[in-house]
Amino acid sequence: MYRYTKSPPSSTIIYVKDNGVGIDPKYHELIFAIFERLATTEGSGVGLTIVKTIMDKHKGQVQIDSTLGNASCFYLEFPQH
Repeated sequence: MYRYTKSPPSSTIIYVKDNGVGIDPKYHELIFAIFERLATTEGSGVGLTIVKTIMDKHKGQVQIDSTLGNASCFYLEFPQH
């Protein structure tokens, strides 16, 4: 479980929370791979890959806090330069 209670002094953190069905922790790394989808609903499977690529290029991090049956929260940590 990855939770921020306060931003580190050298980072800015933005979070995005949904009200979906949640994601089993065993899939947390998989969802950032290109064309990976956990459901047969709409979507191409590239959205989170793009987010991770952008964060990597900015020396930041993206993390997820989610369990199956609960909403998901994605944390985007941008380092201060």
